[in-house]
Amino acid sequence: MLILDETGKRLKALRKMLKLTQNEMAKILNTTIQTILRYEKGKMMPSLKFISNLTNIYNINANWLLTGKGDIFISRLKITNRDKKQEVLYKIGNKNYTNRDIINEINTYLKDNPENAISILKIIHKKQETNKEIDDFTNK
Repeated sequence: MLILDETGKRLKALRKMLKLTQNEMAKILNTTIQTILRYEKGKMMPSLKFISNLTNIYNINANWLLTGKGDIFISRLKITNRDKKQEVLYKIGNKNYTNRDIINEINTYLKDNPENAISILKIIHKKQETNKEIDDFTNK
């Protein structure tokens, strides 16, 4: 039980470090808020899929999450093109990043990966449509 409790505490601390609510983390990592609550309270061990998503999107060291050993984040030198694309996509969808942060991130990414410009632009367009729908709904 101690391992679960400690893993849960690390996950909660990580979520707060990333400035995410439990609901935001659940959506980004494709799980439910109830699952996040169980993980953080040490009632359930994080699934392999959850740990994989956490590692791929946030560059978290799975060994640190499970054991407390090692650095929290994987070295930036080990990030692949796929990981960088996931990071850019996350920032586009996260309300905690300003448009300037997102533009800087996209520019940096596209310098190294110009072939991905179309897919990034499609995602930005979809986000703008979603934001407009939310604004229209809340202004009714």
